[in-house]
Amino acid sequence: MRKLTTTLLLLALVPFLGACATTDREPRRAEPEETAAAEQAAPAPAPEPQPAEDPAIEASRRAEEEVEKAPPPPPPEEMPSVLEVRFEDSAAALSASARAILDALAERLHQAREGARAGAQEDWFVELQGHTDATGSEEANLRLAELRAEEVRQYLHREKGLPADAMEVVPYGSAVPVADNSTPDGRARNRRVAVVLIPPPPPP
Repeated sequence: MRKLTTTLLLLALVPFLGACATTDREPRRAEPEETAAAEQAAPAPAPEPQPAEDPAIEASRRAEEEVEKAPPPPPPEEMPSVLEVRFEDSAAALSASARAILDALAERLHQAREGARAGAQEDWFVELQGHTDATGSEEANLRLAELRAEEVRQYLHREKGLPADAMEVVPYGSAVPVADNSTPDGRARNRRVAVVLIPPPPPP
């Protein structure tokens, strides 16, 4: 009787023992550290080959980069609004230094006229203001001031090709001194023609 009971008990335990054996044989799960190490050891995927760039596009891109790197051009030099040329006592002839000043001015005015022809700007107008010191009479000083201003106008017109109708002579005589007429240096500074450049009117 005892043997039969033992046998029945063993038969009842067989399924349970089989299930335990199956559970013990399940594969062990990898730890997180092992998974990271395996991912690092795996070779990285090869990059996809990029298509070759068109030589014309590459040249254009390089040209644009060079333009961006280039320093900006300097601003255009402003033309002075007033210049002065000096004269000897009681004289209306231009000195060498006066001619040099007028030569530089004429070149700038020609550039301005070329810009006006191209439509970039309107032309300038020149006012030639004649002055003297106070050693002569008022009538004589006015006449000498006019001769000096006319001498400048004729030089800019005949020698430098500027249009005569773009220049106006305005004699002041000794009425507008810039220095003291009681000293030689002051009188020398007053014997002058002021070249006043009147800019074109602003656009509407």
